[in-house]
Amino acid sequence: MRSKFFRGLIILASSLFFLSSYEPPKAETITREALEIVHDKRKLASLPVDEMMRLYIDCNHKTYFTDFFEYTKTPKEISQGASKRKNLEAFLRDYFNEEKTRENFERDSEEIYDPLGGRGNFQNSFDYPRIRLNRWEERHEGIDIFAKLGSKIYAPVSGVVVASSDDWVGHWDRKKGLVHEGGGLSSLSGNGVLLFSPKDTSYYFMIHMDEVYVNTGDVISQGTVLGNVGESGNPFSPYSQPHLHLAWKKPGFSCNVENALVAQNPYQNLVAARKSVNANN
Repeated sequence: MRSKFFRGLIILASSLFFLSSYEPPKAETITREALEIVHDKRKLASLPVDEMMRLYIDCNHKTYFTDFFEYTKTPKEISQGASKRKNLEAFLRDYFNEEKTRENFERDSEEIYDPLGGRGNFQNSFDYPRIRLNRWEERHEGIDIFAKLGSKIYAPVSGVVVASSDDWVGHWDRKKGLVHEGGGLSSLSGNGVLLFSPKDTSYYFMIHMDEVYVNTGDVISQGTVLGNVGESGNPFSPYSQPHLHLAWKKPGFSCNVENALVAQNPYQNLVAARKSVNANN
């Protein structure tokens, strides 16, 4: 899938990085390759998807093994990542504001837009326990919206796509469980989009998609069709159902680090967004 490029110079590199009226065509797969952005005579250093995702994960993220687990990031990495991300956000905010003046954003409300456009069902599953490898318990840092396969997914806010991928490949093994063969934003996330909102310096993580219609680096308006509901990543399990996982993070104080990303509960915002969509239909 290849979407329209910025009006500024965006160069494809191997190693960053419309509620629209038409259905974007899917021509070819979005790869995990990154984009470099040249803005105001400054070039943003190439940032691969894996590195952007590492900046996004918080200090509570763990890697699980059969008999033990370990924290994915050390305190030093968390602190260094927060500093690097802050510089990146300043660049993206400038870029977004410049591009926004050239675009006619149909929708840019202070409130979020319903990412399923009124479809699907959800409950307040934020901070619910999740079991990994039939042993380890972790907290659910998001809300799952269950919907039919292929349901359109819309951007809840205007912003910059800082990571996207729809090349996840995997299968289910009765003995091993979910087997990730490659691609996607991560093994369990599958295909999806990480959207940065310059308005409040927050991140919206939308995963388990089938098709993805936007590329890393795209400046998009609230309501843009991002892709559709799929079963990539964790929902590929026969014990799960198709759904959109929506996570929302903002900078705060966590793990003794200032400006670390902290998971927020988007439930009340989703409820308000759903009421707004239903009232207008």
